[in-house]
Amino acid sequence: MYSNNNIYKSLNRILLFGIIFYLCQGCASKNITDELVNDKIVVVVLGSSNAFGIGASSPNQSWVGLLKKASSDLIINLSISGSTTYTFLPYNSPNYRNIKPDKLRNIDAAINLLPKIIIFSITTNDIASGYSIDEYLNNMELMTNLCISNKVEYIITSTLPRNPLPFEQRKALYDLNRRLEKAYGNRYVEIYNPVANLQTLNWQEDLCINDLIHPNDSGHLIIFNSIWPIYLDVKIRISKR
Repeated sequence: MYSNNNIYKSLNRILLFGIIFYLCQGCASKNITDELVNDKIVVVVLGSSNAFGIGASSPNQSWVGLLKKASSDLIINLSISGSTTYTFLPYNSPNYRNIKPDKLRNIDAAINLLPKIIIFSITTNDIASGYSIDEYLNNMELMTNLCISNKVEYIITSTLPRNPLPFEQRKALYDLNRRLEKAYGNRYVEIYNPVANLQTLNWQEDLCINDLIHPNDSGHLIIFNSIWPIYLDVKIRISKR
């Protein structure tokens, strides 16, 4: 027979083991949570109305929304309708047209979020505004050089069709893509060719909304499917650092 004193000692040991077990469980849960959080990388999207999600039936059906759904990463979309490359330039640096960048959404704001990847998808507004291909490329070079100096990986999408533009500007959108592809190689994503009629340089009719500028849900899905494998390649590159 156990004495009352021995019983109390046994109960105390059981209680102590229970407390230790509970605390260890809590530590394990916290570690697992931390690992899940730490596994996520920050990704910033800088783009115009197509990246903002115009044309999709809901934000979840936009290509950025689909990327958020497919990825475990924290994706922050700083895109805004009507933006050009000038919108995203460094705030305190002079630029060719003396346009004031948006300091809440520009490359400085993006880098301040400490991303591992920045996705640039600034599609048609530069050419539609009468800016030259060289201006676009110069502005992109400035921003991608900032990515490199801050050790941020980046992806650049092509432009997209824009039917209301005259043919000369529609061709400039296509020609710009060839220059981007040559300049950026495996960081370039071709989203123009899969959605365009390459004879007329217009949208394929079933992939855009009535304004003939923005993709519909099917168009956004094609854009996502074009970006996704390049996105995964960049993540693999990051993991090998």
